[in-house]
Amino acid sequence: MKSKLSPDHELLLKAVLQKRLAGLTVNQDELLRRVKTSALTPEDVDLLSDALLEEFTETGLRPDSEPNARGLKLEELIDIVRQRIPKSPGK
Repeated sequence: MKSKLSPDHELLLKAVLQKRLAGLTVNQDELLRRVKTSALTPEDVDLLSDALLEEFTETGLRPDSEPNARGLKLEELIDIVRQRIPKSPGK
């Protein structure tokens, strides 16, 4: 079962997209729409995963390398995005 994108997740995802994808020619609103509707391409999943993992590494860990509150939310978002990986036909 796919996890629902909560309003908190959506706000965090928007912030990460604005920060991490600012220099790319990516329509962030369209990408967010595809996350919400589970209409991601494999390339979308890669792009989002990379951005979320970068953000997690930079802002999601306490000094003892355990996730902080933001890191836990980022982990949830990574799981949500990965659940939306398109299935190959016949699988």
